[in-house]
Amino acid sequence: MKNTKLSTLTILSLIINLNLGLIIIAILWGIAKEEPSMKFEEYGFITPFSALQLLSIAIINLLTFKKQKQAIWVMISIGFTFLALDEILLIHENIDKWIHAFFQITPTHLTDRIDDFIILFYGIVGGLLMIKNRRVFLNNKPGLALAITGFILMFLSVLTDAATNDSFLLPPSIISENRQYHIGVIIEESLKIVSEGTLAASFISYYRN
Repeated sequence: MKNTKLSTLTILSLIINLNLGLIIIAILWGIAKEEPSMKFEEYGFITPFSALQLLSIAIINLLTFKKQKQAIWVMISIGFTFLALDEILLIHENIDKWIHAFFQITPTHLTDRIDDFIILFYGIVGGLLMIKNRRVFLNNKPGLALAITGFILMFLSVLTDAATNDSFLLPPSIISENRQYHIGVIIEESLKIVSEGTLAASFISYYRN
């Protein structure tokens, strides 16, 4: 019987093409409404799609636990479930506001990036968890390569958000501040969902192997 099992690369390609397709639709929709980044903002359709991807990763890891009976998969599943809730409920953004209010901090260029540091903290915790349980992950090189790529893309997303949060990289005489804002949001959110898609492909690979 012919083996019809999809390769890891094919699965990655399908997921990334879905991501890129939605990114293009979101950009074109925004341009049509003269607000290029509108569908990438908190209440555009990119946010629920991101939450759905994160929840899918949580489910994949739960299924992997059922096959392998290793606690690390449950821990990862719980982590991604929390990230999906964070995406919808804006948990890290509200923590940022709570810290400012509780400590009566006047927002500055640095403190305005607390929410970015929180996301970075999430990533560091996840990375350390995988390093601690590295024996589970080292046996699957394609899955490991995708996981590392996903973390790098996530870091670039956070870096883009931090770099464009309340400042602009180019003089307004070259590109207007409004246009730079839209470009920054689109790049940040695009990197985020592509990183999620890459991680989804990684964990699918671990589930299958």
